[in-house]
Amino acid sequence: MSTDLLTAEQFAERLHELPDGGRWVELEAGVVTVLDQSDTAHGTFVLNLSKRLADYLAERRDDPVGYPCFELGLIVARNPDTVRRPAVCFFLVADAASVGTGAGSSRYDASAGLFAETDNPVTESPPALVVETATTNRIRRAMRTRVAGYHRHGVSAVWVADPHERTVHVVARGAASRTVSAGEQLSGEALLPGLSLPVADLFAEPEWWTGRRRQP
Repeated sequence: MSTDLLTAEQFAERLHELPDGGRWVELEAGVVTVLDQSDTAHGTFVLNLSKRLADYLAERRDDPVGYPCFELGLIVARNPDTVRRPAVCFFLVADAASVGTGAGSSRYDASAGLFAETDNPVTESPPALVVETATTNRIRRAMRTRVAGYHRHGVSAVWVADPHERTVHVVARGAASRTVSAGEQLSGEALLPGLSLPVADLFAEPEWWTGRRRQP
């Protein structure tokens, strides 16, 4: 590999030195790539989803299924390294005994599985679920490639939220994709049993924001 290309670990070390503190930055085959900044629709969707996930996890406090991470760097390819930073990753506790944690680290004990990836800037551990938001033209054009890369890495399912169409595309590994529209329920299925999310609610702007916009 060329010495000019960064490894995932070098990328993680320099992340906060990059534009916007590295928020809209990924590593593409060893090269730092600055993405287009998403609009407010991205933030609205992620905020609504995070609240729904928090409620779901609170209900399962005595039987935890897993935990979400936000904008975590996923190392989906090596030599040269590619690091994706999707909006949300969801890791299952059941995977804790069999999946390593952090970049370059060894396998870990299941007792440490809950929230094991929370403080890592990058990880090679594949989450069960990845959530992307198709809010910029650049991301939309690359989405097929991004989803395929997640599946090759071992991600079971990818949800692609499209705020403009108010739909969520569910792409499970080895299965045909399907679209869940506003007015329908997005199900966690076998990965997140009992989770059911009204799609319309995921794209709804918060009341404090809509009220603010109506002010003269």
